[in-house]
Amino acid sequence: MSDLNILEISCRFDYQAVSEAELLSMLVAWTEQSAGEEKWVYAMFVNEVVIGAWRNGKLLLGHTRPCRVQALDQDQVRYLQEIRVFNRRQELRAIRMENRFSIRVLEDEGSDSVSGQPKFSCLSETHKLWGHSKGRQTSDKESDWTLLSSERGTQLYFPDSLPKGAEKGLIVRNYIEFEDQKRIGMDEVWKPRSGYRFVDERMVGFVDWSSQEGERVERSL
Repeated sequence: MSDLNILEISCRFDYQAVSEAELLSMLVAWTEQSAGEEKWVYAMFVNEVVIGAWRNGKLLLGHTRPCRVQALDQDQVRYLQEIRVFNRRQELRAIRMENRFSIRVLEDEGSDSVSGQPKFSCLSETHKLWGHSKGRQTSDKESDWTLLSSERGTQLYFPDSLPKGAEKGLIVRNYIEFEDQKRIGMDEVWKPRSGYRFVDERMVGFVDWSSQEGERVERSL
């Protein structure tokens, strides 16, 4: 068994709540703050789960049956249960609470940060997405999208051009607080003596399933 790669990272948490009518403008405003950075989108509706990306000032979502790329609009927000906008540095997560959304923003500030933000032990895992590439499905010129499909019928429309047969993984970072930790030498090795608590988790980004980034988990989403 390989050693777990646990890193100590300073993090900033922000919380707020917005109405259903305010959510879309809030998401766009937050995402535009770092528009130069690539951002991915995960969205759960009442009848489907989709993934997408922030491109050309829009939160683009890849729907299936039929395959189509559509920017998130107010009509879709009515059926939205959860949405995450994320990249390697930060994530905004919005969860429906009746006619409002509870917002949590989690931002990593680095292992050498002196900002005074709390530090947590972080463990990254790579979860396999169901299915493999079926190739490009539409002539959409806005960007290349690829259908991931499995034998059991699960489908995801992925916001990138992938070769046929390719598989993707999703990196998920877990934030853990240990009690009575002890550092050994200069290594980031932690020896919990009494216990720990799970603080939060966030999505980080997508990788080829053949890559070894993060602790791979043989579990499909």
